Amino acid sequence: MTANVYSPPQSPLSDPVDEKETEAHDDISLAELTAFTGKSGYPEQLLPFHRKARKNAGFNFWAALFGVQWFVFRKLYIYALIAFGLEAGIPLILGLIAFSISATSDRTTIAIIVIAGIVAARFAIGYFANMALCWKAVKSIRAVDALNLDNEMHLRLISQAGGVSVPSLVLVYVAAGVFRIVIESMS
Repeated sequence: MTANVYSPPQSPLSDPVDEKETEAHDDISLAELTAFTGKSGYPEQLLPFHRKARKNAGFNFWAALFGVQWFVFRKLYIYALIAFGLEAGIPLILGLIAFSISATSDRTTIAIIVIAGIVAARFAIGYFANMALCWKAVKSIRAVDALNLDNEMHLRLISQAGGVSVPSLVLVYVAAGVFRIVIESMS
Protein backbone atom coordinates (compact mmCIF):
# COMPACT_ATOMS: atom_id res chain seq x y z
CA MET A 1 0.00 0.00 0.00
CA THR A 2 1.28 3.43 -0.91
CA ALA A 3 0.74 6.59 1.06
CA ASN A 4 -1.72 9.13 -0.26
CA VAL A 5 0.24 12.21 -1.27
CA TYR A 6 -2.82 14.42 -0.94
CA SER A 7 -3.64 13.58 2.69
CA PRO A 8 -2.37 15.84 5.46
CA PRO A 9 0.65 14.68 7.39
CA GLN A 10 -0.15 12.63 10.46
CA SER A 11 0.84 14.00 13.83
CA PRO A 12 3.01 11.91 16.10
CA LEU A 13 1.24 9.89 18.76
CA SER A 14 2.83 11.74 21.64
CA ASP A 15 3.55 15.43 21.64
CA PRO A 16 6.38 16.63 23.84
CA VAL A 17 4.89 18.75 26.62
CA ASP A 18 6.68 20.74 29.25
CA GLU A 19 6.26 18.41 32.24
CA LYS A 20 6.80 21.16 34.82
CA GLU A 21 3.93 23.21 33.37
CA THR A 22 1.60 20.20 33.25
CA GLU A 23 2.57 19.08 36.75
CA ALA A 24 2.05 22.53 38.27
CA HIS A 25 -1.55 22.81 37.07
CA ASP A 26 -2.67 19.16 36.96
CA ASP A 27 -1.64 18.27 40.50
CA ILE A 28 -5.21 18.85 41.72
CA SER A 29 -7.94 16.54 40.46
CA LEU A 30 -11.67 17.06 40.21
CA ALA A 31 -12.15 14.25 42.76
CA GLU A 32 -9.92 16.06 45.26
CA LEU A 33 -11.77 19.36 44.78
CA THR A 34 -15.09 17.53 45.16
CA ALA A 35 -13.85 15.94 48.39
CA PHE A 36 -12.81 19.38 49.67
CA THR A 37 -15.93 21.34 48.70
CA GLY A 38 -18.54 18.61 48.99
CA LYS A 39 -20.92 17.67 46.22
CA SER A 40 -21.66 21.06 44.75
CA GLY A 41 -20.92 23.07 41.64
CA TYR A 42 -17.73 24.49 43.10
CA PRO A 43 -15.21 21.97 41.67
CA GLU A 44 -16.24 22.74 38.09
CA GLN A 45 -15.79 26.48 38.78
CA LEU A 46 -12.53 26.16 40.69
CA LEU A 47 -10.60 23.77 38.46
CA PRO A 48 -10.36 26.10 35.41
CA PHE A 49 -9.31 28.94 37.72
CA HIS A 50 -6.62 26.76 39.31
CA ARG A 51 -5.37 25.60 35.91
CA LYS A 52 -5.15 29.24 34.75
CA ALA A 53 -7.81 28.70 32.07
CA ARG A 54 -9.88 31.48 33.68
CA LYS A 55 -8.75 34.72 35.32
CA ASN A 56 -11.39 34.57 38.05
CA ALA A 57 -13.33 31.83 39.74
CA GLY A 58 -16.71 33.38 39.10
CA PHE A 59 -19.20 35.27 41.22
CA ASN A 60 -20.53 33.55 44.34
CA PHE A 61 -24.08 34.73 45.03
CA TRP A 62 -24.24 33.07 48.46
CA ALA A 63 -21.02 34.70 49.64
CA ALA A 64 -22.25 38.08 48.39
CA LEU A 65 -25.55 37.57 50.22
CA PHE A 66 -24.20 36.23 53.53
CA GLY A 67 -20.71 37.80 53.59
CA VAL A 68 -18.59 36.79 56.57
CA GLN A 69 -21.01 34.02 57.50
CA TRP A 70 -20.36 32.21 54.21
CA PHE A 71 -16.60 32.25 54.83
CA VAL A 72 -17.01 30.89 58.36
CA PHE A 73 -19.47 28.24 57.13
CA ARG A 74 -16.90 27.13 54.54
CA LYS A 75 -14.07 27.05 57.15
CA LEU A 76 -12.23 29.96 55.51
CA TYR A 77 -11.50 31.74 58.78
CA ILE A 78 -8.61 33.96 57.64
CA TYR A 79 -10.56 35.01 54.58
CA ALA A 80 -13.55 35.72 56.85
CA LEU A 81 -11.44 38.38 58.56
CA ILE A 82 -10.63 39.90 55.18
CA ALA A 83 -14.33 39.82 54.25
CA PHE A 84 -15.18 41.48 57.57
CA GLY A 85 -12.64 44.19 56.80
CA LEU A 86 -14.28 44.75 53.42
CA GLU A 87 -17.81 44.70 54.86
CA ALA A 88 -16.98 47.16 57.61
CA GLY A 89 -14.23 49.17 55.98
CA ILE A 90 -15.68 50.17 52.62
CA PRO A 91 -18.97 51.60 53.98
CA LEU A 92 -17.16 53.24 56.91
CA ILE A 93 -14.59 54.93 54.70
CA LEU A 94 -17.21 56.07 52.19
CA GLY A 95 -19.41 57.34 55.03
CA LEU A 96 -16.56 59.30 56.56
CA ILE A 97 -15.65 60.79 53.19
CA ALA A 98 -19.29 61.74 52.56
CA PHE A 99 -19.58 63.24 56.04
CA SER A 100 -16.41 65.31 55.61
CA ILE A 101 -17.39 66.52 52.13
CA SER A 102 -21.01 67.33 52.95
CA ALA A 103 -21.10 70.78 54.54
CA THR A 104 -24.67 70.37 55.75
CA SER A 105 -24.18 66.77 56.96
CA ASP A 106 -27.27 65.64 55.04
CA ARG A 107 -28.13 62.26 56.57
CA THR A 108 -29.95 61.04 53.48
CA THR A 109 -26.92 61.58 51.25
CA ILE A 110 -24.61 59.93 53.75
CA ALA A 111 -27.00 56.98 54.12
CA ILE A 112 -27.17 56.48 50.35
CA ILE A 113 -23.38 56.56 50.08
CA VAL A 114 -23.01 54.06 52.95
CA ILE A 115 -25.58 51.74 51.35
CA ALA A 116 -23.71 51.99 48.04
CA GLY A 117 -20.55 51.06 49.96
CA ILE A 118 -22.26 48.01 51.46
CA VAL A 119 -23.41 46.88 48.01
CA ALA A 120 -19.92 47.44 46.56
CA ALA A 121 -18.37 45.47 49.42
CA ARG A 122 -20.79 42.60 48.85
CA PHE A 123 -19.95 42.50 45.13
CA ALA A 124 -16.23 42.44 45.98
CA ILE A 125 -16.86 39.60 48.45
CA GLY A 126 -18.88 37.70 45.84
CA TYR A 127 -15.97 37.77 43.40
CA PHE A 128 -13.34 37.11 46.09
CA ALA A 129 -15.11 34.10 47.66
CA ASN A 130 -14.50 31.39 45.05
CA MET A 131 -10.87 32.47 44.63
CA ALA A 132 -10.37 32.16 48.39
CA LEU A 133 -12.06 28.75 48.36
CA CYS A 134 -9.76 27.62 45.55
CA TRP A 135 -6.61 28.89 47.27
CA LYS A 136 -7.56 27.12 50.52
CA ALA A 137 -8.46 23.92 48.64
CA VAL A 138 -5.15 23.85 46.77
CA LYS A 139 -3.17 24.50 49.95
CA SER A 140 -5.03 21.78 51.89
CA ILE A 141 -4.86 19.24 49.06
CA ARG A 142 -1.12 19.75 48.61
CA ALA A 143 -0.57 19.34 52.35
CA VAL A 144 -2.46 16.05 52.31
CA ASP A 145 -0.65 14.96 49.11
CA ALA A 146 2.67 15.34 50.92
CA LEU A 147 1.60 12.65 53.40
CA ASN A 148 1.61 9.92 50.68
CA LEU A 149 -1.50 8.12 51.94
CA ASP A 150 -3.71 5.58 50.22
CA ASN A 151 -6.53 7.03 48.10
CA GLU A 152 -9.36 6.50 50.63
CA MET A 153 -7.51 8.10 53.54
CA HIS A 154 -6.23 10.82 51.21
CA LEU A 155 -9.76 11.85 50.18
CA ARG A 156 -11.04 11.53 53.76
CA LEU A 157 -8.42 13.98 55.07
CA ILE A 158 -9.15 16.40 52.23
CA SER A 159 -12.85 16.18 53.06
CA GLN A 160 -12.16 16.94 56.72
CA ALA A 161 -10.02 19.95 55.80
CA GLY A 162 -12.79 21.32 53.58
CA GLY A 163 -16.52 20.96 53.72
CA VAL A 164 -18.67 23.11 55.94
CA SER A 165 -18.87 23.90 59.64
CA VAL A 166 -22.28 24.60 61.12
CA PRO A 167 -20.92 24.92 64.70
CA SER A 168 -18.57 27.71 63.60
CA LEU A 169 -21.47 29.53 62.00
CA VAL A 170 -23.55 29.20 65.18
CA LEU A 171 -20.59 30.52 67.19
CA VAL A 172 -20.40 33.61 64.93
CA TYR A 173 -24.09 34.34 65.51
CA VAL A 174 -23.72 33.86 69.28
CA ALA A 175 -20.68 36.17 69.34
CA ALA A 176 -22.55 38.78 67.29
CA GLY A 177 -25.49 38.57 69.71
CA VAL A 178 -23.27 38.97 72.75
CA PHE A 179 -21.49 41.90 71.10
CA ARG A 180 -24.83 43.55 70.37
CA ILE A 181 -26.01 43.08 73.98
CA VAL A 182 -22.78 44.57 75.32
CA ILE A 183 -22.99 47.58 72.99
CA GLU A 184 -26.66 48.20 73.84
CA SER A 185 -25.97 47.96 77.59
CA MET A 186 -23.23 50.60 77.28
CA SER A 187 -25.57 53.20 75.78
